[in-house]
Amino acid sequence: MGIKTALPAAELGLYSLVLSGALAYAGRGLLEASQDGAHRKAFRESVRPGWEYLGRKMDVADFEWVMWFTNFRNVIVFALSGHVLFAKLCTMVAPQLRSWMYAVYGVLAVVGTMGPWYLLLLLGHCMVLYVASLLGQRWLCLALGLASLASFKVDPG
Repeated sequence: MGIKTALPAAELGLYSLVLSGALAYAGRGLLEASQDGAHRKAFRESVRPGWEYLGRKMDVADFEWVMWFTNFRNVIVFALSGHVLFAKLCTMVAPQLRSWMYAVYGVLAVVGTMGPWYLLLLLGHCMVLYVASLLGQRWLCLALGLASLASFKVDPG
């Protein structure tokens, strides 16, 4: 598949240093956040019964809980079951059309969960990154990739 060589020791050292710094920074942030939440009486107003079958309570101030229980409740079964069931069905029925079926399923899953405007946003990101990759400029691909990651939080609708 190509020539495989080891990275230079200086580059590996730089990667290890950056990774260690990122882990230390994240760990420090987690420690500060956990010490700030030591007084749990302040959070009792926002904690309500949630997933009883897990024996846990739901924090209604948490964006993810609210999102899963409001926006995605109706389409989550379709989206999650499709990853396994639809893929196996496509492989058994028409393996030569598998990529097209995956594309149709992916489009339907994104439209069903996020809506058509978010699908257009994702397709725009894909096209911009594809054009940047055709230009062959690594720095442009990196910059546009980071910009697209930052814009995923944007509400297109």
